[in-house]
Amino acid sequence: MPELTRSTGVALTVGVGAGSAGATLALTSVTTGSFADGWRSLYDSPTAAQALGAVLAVLVASVPMPSSARLLVVLAAAIVLGSTLTVDPDDSLILAYVVSALAGLVLGGTVRWSTDVASHIRGLPTAAALGAIVGVAVHQPLTNPFVFYPRGEATQVISVQSVTVALLLITMTLAAGLNPHVRAVLSPSRMSSPAPRIDGRAAVLGVAVAAMAVAVIGWNTATVSDDESTHEWYLGFIQVAIILAVAVILGGPGGSALAAFAAWTASRAGDTSWVPDHRAWLIVAVAVAIAGALVGRRVGRPIVGIVVLAVCAATYLVYGSAMDAVYSFTTLFIAPGAVAFTVGALLRSGRTPAAGTLAIALAGPALWILSPRSHFIAFGYVGSEGPESFDASGYFGPSTLSAATETAVPMIIAVVACGAALTLIARRAGDPRPDQAEW
Repeated sequence: MPELTRSTGVALTVGVGAGSAGATLALTSVTTGSFADGWRSLYDSPTAAQALGAVLAVLVASVPMPSSARLLVVLAAAIVLGSTLTVDPDDSLILAYVVSALAGLVLGGTVRWSTDVASHIRGLPTAAALGAIVGVAVHQPLTNPFVFYPRGEATQVISVQSVTVALLLITMTLAAGLNPHVRAVLSPSRMSSPAPRIDGRAAVLGVAVAAMAVAVIGWNTATVSDDESTHEWYLGFIQVAIILAVAVILGGPGGSALAAFAAWTASRAGDTSWVPDHRAWLIVAVAVAIAGALVGRRVGRPIVGIVVLAVCAATYLVYGSAMDAVYSFTTLFIAPGAVAFTVGALLRSGRTPAAGTLAIALAGPALWILSPRSHFIAFGYVGSEGPESFDASGYFGPSTLSAATETAVPMIIAVVACGAALTLIARRAGDPRPDQAEW
């Protein structure tokens, strides 16, 4: 049986990237219509719903199954997810959990597919990671919180739902058409390694990371008393420290990817005050991310991307009416390229991360909320019978240097700590030049 052809490899790469992007975009966009106060947020909050999807993603990626069975799970989940997104959610808590669960199944199955075929197409794990980066990066421009429409009016043609459905259609089409080729190269008679076993460690870590994210949200909403309070939210950065400890213990490309995505999340913890007016800007964000991944795979030096993320976080110190957009611009257009550069550099060697660990890293940005105002709150639409959700972060920019410093300093420290974790992982792997480590 012949190996995968170049055209098949390109199609698989596109399918994996589209599937990961669609699933991550759906997971990041999950909302319950309101953000419950206090400990009720442990189950009635976007993060609580997203945690279910993250756990399922890790479990699906960690459990071995035949290629056809995994494809069936992904296709069924993608079909139901696409159908669900075309229905008015009406801010249903149950529907939020359903969408999250389906997105998690698609993400986990796509990640496992990418790692299973990585020995034949080395770039597939990078494509899965790049897709996740794109999904998170385009979420905020697609949900533009500065444009409020009465219900039923001025519907955006390019929306979270339409983009997600389009990405899922690409994945379903390519996956169904290419599965015979993938099944052939993954057949037992062609596999020299022993049959894979369940990655119990990744499954346990995935559940723990999701539970920790929900606990942080519960604590924060129970303790934050007003919009000016940020010190209560420093527990979120303690979460980063725990994630980095897990990354160092795991080591290898999986632990490194976990640290890289933690750095990206930390750099995005500030309050953005600008989003593009035109959806065409999304093409720029996607192009920058793709370029970052390609350059990273060629150049190496993953630490360079972390340095850029630290600079992006530091731009939060640039405030004032004429400069408010600096941090927002770097967050939307520079940071995705930087983390894609780092991930591309980390995954460019032939060593493939464990699928479960990679799934934890890719689902992380949807879970790890580190800012006191980067969550969804209720807002009464004109002409609406009930509250709708919007990202309130865009309405709270720093007004003084003290306020900017209070948020920027923890972000910078967290990103630098992630860079230190990457360096430590590289040294433990025996690489004499951590800035050029390929793992």
